[in-house]
Amino acid sequence: MITRITIAALFIAAAAQTAVAADRHGCLNSKERKAALATHHFVSLGKVMRQIRARYPGDIVRVELCHYGESLAYVLTVLPRNGKVAQASIDAGSGALIGIH
Repeated sequence: MITRITIAALFIAAAAQTAVAADRHGCLNSKERKAALATHHFVSLGKVMRQIRARYPGDIVRVELCHYGESLAYVLTVLPRNGKVAQASIDAGSGALIGIH
């Protein structure tokens, strides 16, 4: 049986891994994110979160807005009920699923 401490340790490790991955992908800081949201039309975060939850029931533990080629993408870290952390990328302009890792 998985204990709460084990789950917490897995969650912390996943968050740390996500932070490193976010830096590699060129994610926006809070100032850049506010500027992008003010000057571009993006699919609402609520819609994106519902789309991911329908595919991966569980908790969304982190959301970032990152560069993806010439556009921007939401990168959501999901902790599904099966315990395997997944990272979903959604095109911020169209709402299209880019990929899940």
